[in-house]
Order: sequence, then C-alpha cells, then structure tokens
Amino acid sequence: GNVNNIVTAGQLLGNATIGEPTLDAAMSTTLANVHIYSRPAGVDASTHQQSIDGITHQWGWLKCAPRIISEGRRKVTITQEWKLELWSTWVYSIAS
Repeated sequence: GNVNNIVTAGQLLGNATIGEPTLDAAMSTTLANVHIYSRPAGVDASTHQQSIDGITHQWGWLKCAPRIISEGRRKVTITQEWKLELWSTWVYSIAS
C-alpha cells in the first residue's frame, strides 16, 4: 500500500498508522534526524509544507513501487525504495 503516495515523517516513524513494518530504534532516530536536518529552507517546521506558485508541497517520503527480482527456484529479492523530497500534493497524495 501507499505506493506513489507521500508518507510524512510522523507516519513513517509511527508506522502502525500506514501498515509498514516496525522500525528499530536506531533506524527511527536516523530517519527522524534526516527528515529534520535535510528540510529545505522555506518549509514550515510544524506542517512540513510549503506553498510554491499556489500549490502545496509536502516535505516527506515518496514510497516507490517495489522491485521484485526472481533469483531462481523459490527465491526472490524485493527492494523497497523511498525518496525524501518536497513533493507536490497536486501530483501525489499524502498517505492516509
């Protein structure tokens, strides 16, 4: 779920709300720091949003489609990619 949706830091770190696997404490701390310290200038610190040309943009993680690679008999590798960026809410929806 939530492929091609924007996932906010709160949703990602409180992963029970979006159905993602639980993150360990070290990963949660790292992701929280990346989200805060990488935030672009002009993005509101509380909402993590910025209006650009009248369109709301959300600072958050875009969940990309997973890559599934068959590696032979009964073995597959699934890779999930997330991209942290300022995303247009006109193009992408915020995960619910």
